[in-house]
Amino acid sequence: MHTHQVDPDGDIILFTSATSESPSVDAIEGNVPREHTRFQVSSKHLSLASDYLKRMLKACWAEGAALSTKGSAEIPVNDCKPEILLIILNIIHGRSRQVPRKLSLPQLTDIAVATDFFQCHEALEVFAGIWIQDLKPLILSSFSEDTKKWIMIAWVFKSNDILRQTETIAMQKGTGPFQTSNLPIPKSITGVLAKTNV
Repeated sequence: MHTHQVDPDGDIILFTSATSESPSVDAIEGNVPREHTRFQVSSKHLSLASDYLKRMLKACWAEGAALSTKGSAEIPVNDCKPEILLIILNIIHGRSRQVPRKLSLPQLTDIAVATDFFQCHEALEVFAGIWIQDLKPLILSSFSEDTKKWIMIAWVFKSNDILRQTETIAMQKGTGPFQTSNLPIPKSITGVLAKTNV
């Protein structure tokens, strides 16, 4: 079990499973198994940056109740790779020197999915702009799985020029019904693309 002390004085432990088959965990009892990666973080930083975690840490939820009664809480973060979560948490906690200036397209896709889930768009905006500009030359004029990734990234981070560009590629070069490939692309986009690719 590895613990990242993003904030050594933090009152929250987030943990991710090393494998999808890892057993479920009772966060309130604090029985985090060894195969999980842990992140010591600040509830204040999380609440300021993430609307999702801000709601979770209110006293009406189990996690918030544990925080208010015990002064700390352990919260599982499912479906987020530890290395991706670490990047996001370093940004949220102002540890800019720990944040990579370049990412691969799969990494940026994972970060966009997590940003949408945690609702921490504003916190990641500046770095997202840097990553997108670096990867922008890789956008191909042909339709592929990467086109779908770019559509989602552009939607999450409000990169309207890339969204228009990739939507046009999907409409003109896509064949058959538009499939999201399990990416959280909103219906406002998939609905338009579905009508053009039938």
